Amino acid sequence: MSPNQAKPSLIERYAKDGPTIYDISGIGHVRGHHLLCAGYDTPEAVAGASLEDLTTIPYLGERIAPEIRDAAREYIKRHENTTSGPESRS
Repeated sequence: MSPNQAKPSLIERYAKDGPTIYDISGIGHVRGHHLLCAGYDTPEAVAGASLEDLTTIPYLGERIAPEIRDAAREYIKRHENTTSGPESRS
């Protein structure tokens, strides 16, 4: 099965409301497939993972794993900044 065929079936299998790992910069079909198979299905899950755990996932490794985890943390930070509106005024 090609990565292009794997992505839709995995998204359906792990469908969640809100952001998915595919929203993280640097996550495409192949890395997303392997992250989902390893149980990482949200940016929060990737951001909270240890580098030791992430480096065991195919197509991440010691060079890419820190970049992906940082990208997940940056996504969360940006998402929190855009979803939190001004406090209500009385």
